[in-house]
Amino acid sequence: MAYEEIDYDKVKQNLIIDFCLGKEFECRQKGYAFVIDVYDKKSKLGLYKVSKYTSRCDIIGNQPPPEMLEKAIAEQGGNLEKSTMYDINNELRQWIEQNLLCD
Repeated sequence: MAYEEIDYDKVKQNLIIDFCLGKEFECRQKGYAFVIDVYDKKSKLGLYKVSKYTSRCDIIGNQPPPEMLEKAIAEQGGNLEKSTMYDINNELRQWIEQNLLCD
């Protein structure tokens, strides 16, 4: 699978640090966030692009260990049976900072 080239400097400059999927429409903020996308019983880390009226999630090429994703899903009471999106947890946030947003 080919992945879109991501400009992580642009992501860092426009990162929505406290993004929460459940509150996405309460105070719409343009920028980027990381989310967990579950589809076909598989979890993947995605880059969520938020604009004024739309959002889209692109799966990124460099993925954390599946166990980290599944732990974050379980912490939110979810599982891999339902195709949906989940927020990242602190462990994933640290992984993202060390592996994707590092200089």
